[in-house]
Amino acid sequence: MQEKNHVGIDLGKRVMQALRIKPDETIERNQFKTDYLGRQRLIKWLNKNDIVGIEAGNISFLLAKEIGKAGIKKHHIF
Repeated sequence: MQEKNHVGIDLGKRVMQALRIKPDETIERNQFKTDYLGRQRLIKWLNKNDIVGIEAGNISFLLAKEIGKAGIKKHHIF
């Protein structure tokens, strides 16, 4: 079984920050635009074993839908 990573996404108007915490507690950070291409780059960066927490906001429901379609587990954080 593959170990689970935890990813938090902070959404801004034009940019989102993503932080992945691995089981060994190493951290990876990345930044993406919130437009369609940026969201697709984020989805490509995510792994199937990532558990994603998304900040609630204007774009979060669209992003959650796109992440879900990619087969990645996600949660909204309010």
